[in-house]
Amino acid sequence: MSLTSTRFFSTAVLTAAALLTGCAAPKAYNYTAFKQAKPRSILVLPPVNESVDIKATYSLLSHSSKPLAEAGYYVLGSATVVEAQARLVDAQTGTLLWDGKATASSEEGRSNNNGLVGMLITAVVQQVISSATDQGHEIAGIARQRLLSVRAGNGILPGPRHLAYGQP
Repeated sequence: MSLTSTRFFSTAVLTAAALLTGCAAPKAYNYTAFKQAKPRSILVLPPVNESVDIKATYSLLSHSSKPLAEAGYYVLGSATVVEAQARLVDAQTGTLLWDGKATASSEEGRSNNNGLVGMLITAVVQQVISSATDQGHEIAGIARQRLLSVRAGNGILPGPRHLAYGQP
């Protein structure tokens, strides 16, 4: 066999192999457990983001509810929850002066007594609002306000430039 015919034969074999594997039917998925469970609603949780785009998680999350609802499922969107902790430490002595915790959630103040249709409409409206705004930033602001505001209980004490400084 000449070098030209060997190359032609090799190219023909590789092309045939590529065409045959490209036409293979995908393996059928086993839906046995899915059919036995008969899910009626699906809770959509934020996906794990391994990309450098910090908005990828919530972009995917905001696009996930619609196709599931159109497939006939009641979709429960996951809430945006921010938990914050802070400590104030004396830089000279290392003594812990204050520590606090606060949480905020996008689900606060929502009532769920609207029935199924009302819940579906509320979920769709909230999904649109969430995808149009940076909800995490807003919820983080609420948590920050709760954590760092001067308040009764375990809030940070007023500083020397506050009207209530030094008052019991």
